[in-house]
Amino acid sequence: MHRTSIPKLWITASNRSVGILDIGRTAVNIAGQVLDGVIVAKREGILDESAYYGERAWATA
Repeated sequence: MHRTSIPKLWITASNRSVGILDIGRTAVNIAGQVLDGVIVAKREGILDESAYYGERAWATA
């Protein structure tokens, strides 16, 4: 009977790449959430476009 095994190097590389892929997924999720907020603010008419385009500083609370 012949056993097929996965090389240890492949397993190690696969485990390390999972973390990098997770960082990428997180970055995409954050960018999507920011974009959602901008789209809603624009549709509701509350987007401060001069601050958005960097023409003036953001208001501080």
